[in-house]
Amino acid sequence: MKKQRLLLMLTTVILILYVTSCSKSDEEEEKFSNTSIVIKDDGSTSNGSIFSAIDDKNFYLDYVKYSVEEGHLVVSGYDKVGFKGIANIVSSITYKGNTYEILSIGKDAFAGCTGLTSINIPNSVKEIKEAAFYNCTHLSSVHSKIINPNN
Repeated sequence: MKKQRLLLMLTTVILILYVTSCSKSDEEEEKFSNTSIVIKDDGSTSNGSIFSAIDDKNFYLDYVKYSVEEGHLVVSGYDKVGFKGIANIVSSITYKGNTYEILSIGKDAFAGCTGLTSINIPNSVKEIKEAAFYNCTHLSSVHSKIINPNN
């Protein structure tokens, strides 16, 4: 009788922990699915992210590289020195007065990034290109709301 009660209590605790952890992940996904950041003229950002310009078409935001391509942004790489941990991709960025939606994660964007442990991908991203996460040996969590238009 005591074993059954203990087993029931243990099962209940595990179920509560599972539901709680799933709910937290859903909140994290939602948090980044519609996030827009403004990069101000002085290089500061609307949410306190770390910004670094490379040139007129490329920049880092929280050590993730974005490139302007055909009127939108592509996640095109990462800062090999500064990036560690979680990549929080946002849905749009206003840069130099233009608002760009992030539509894709480019070919080889995070290839070889052993520091990448988790990534949050917003619903604006419609495509993840070849080898984007190749050899990311510590990547253990991907949160995404990518909608496949073919399904």
